[in-house]
Amino acid sequence: MKIIKNNKNVFVGVTIVAALIAIIPTTLMYMFSKMSIGIEEGDSIEVVEEKINSYFDDGGFEKDIEKALRKKPSGDFNIYTYTSGSEESMEIEEKMNIICPQLIEVSRLELGKEYNIKLYSDFYEGDKKISTEELLSKDIFGTPKLQIIYSDTFMEGKSKRDMTIHFIQNNKILESVKYYCPTNYNEAAYTQDADLNVNEDIPIMGFTRGIKVNGKYKTYSADFHKNKDKIEKSIQNNLSKNEKMVILRLEISDRAKSV
Repeated sequence: MKIIKNNKNVFVGVTIVAALIAIIPTTLMYMFSKMSIGIEEGDSIEVVEEKINSYFDDGGFEKDIEKALRKKPSGDFNIYTYTSGSEESMEIEEKMNIICPQLIEVSRLELGKEYNIKLYSDFYEGDKKISTEELLSKDIFGTPKLQIIYSDTFMEGKSKRDMTIHFIQNNKILESVKYYCPTNYNEAAYTQDADLNVNEDIPIMGFTRGIKVNGKYKTYSADFHKNKDKIEKSIQNNLSKNEKMVILRLEISDRAKSV
């Protein structure tokens, strides 16, 4: 009986090991298929090794992690910001011969649909709103991406308050808005991975001047993530903690309903 039981255990063990041997390559291939490594069936060991090395050395792993951490969009549009040096920013710079310190992308506009885009500026001193200014109103046709480039003249030895905001579709500038920020600022914030619904506006940039404490500025910037309600709440919670704050808001309207 002991011998039968031992043999049975061995048989079960061998079966499990055989199953694992069969599953592991399939699992690995599935995992690799979800990454941007580019491994294909039939690749030699040398080619696979070269692709894996390139994947990690050229930033593919970091890019896949970034994509995995993005939340699933729940609004009509999704807004995502790319910093200078990112693949997306460098692609714009190369194609358009333009400097791109901050690139904001609004995705999922319906192709060919008529929209109106507006850009507003709100200026606060403490928690008191001093002014609201409409910086842009333009009719556009939808493309999968509406790109917004923010830049200033600080790197040219001039003022970071002297800004230009470019609106881009299909690698062409639709409109360039010149804007002189009404206050010096200590910190800038840009909307990251947030939802925007049609016919509403959402903060996309914030420029904050903190309060001087013991000779140094203490600045409380709002959190520009997730959805409009959370961003607006964060802004309101931080207004009174700072000396001044400027908020730029983007609105995308369905032109057919607004006419």
